Amino acid sequence: MQNWLDQRAAIAVVQGFLDAVEEGDRERAFSFLDAATREEIGPALQDPESPVWLPMPGVQHRVNEFAIDGDTAQAKVLIEKNGFRLEPIVHLQRVETGSWKIVKIDRISIDPKWKALQRQRAQNAAQETNRELQDALNGQPGATVSRAPLPGSEQTIQPE
Repeated sequence: MQNWLDQRAAIAVVQGFLDAVEEGDRERAFSFLDAATREEIGPALQDPESPVWLPMPGVQHRVNEFAIDGDTAQAKVLIEKNGFRLEPIVHLQRVETGSWKIVKIDRISIDPKWKALQRQRAQNAAQETNRELQDALNGQPGATVSRAPLPGSEQTIQPE
């Protein structure tokens, strides 16, 4: 019975943290983290104006797997929105008060499909800018529009 209660309490911490992040509630999200983890997060996430803290309606999340081993626990989580997914692993530790706190989150990397979509959007924007420049400079003496590499990639824009 105690193991079931421990599991329910630890899963509630994970769900509460995910709900708080989804709602953009920085203070509540931080309340689920242990003190050392709050300090390690860094300035970007501590800044209340960070995009991480914007409300994210439509995000779905659930705990897929959960395991407790004494005073430690681990939750494998699925987070989805618009077909993109994250699958972090949340590590918890029972603290002196007996409650559970998040001590680490692993595998919180961006979905490769999201990265590919962002690259495609950047390439499309660069191609549109190239077309606009060509149209604007068309017939101007001494003006030439040529290929240029996209920042951060080896792809080039082909003038049409």
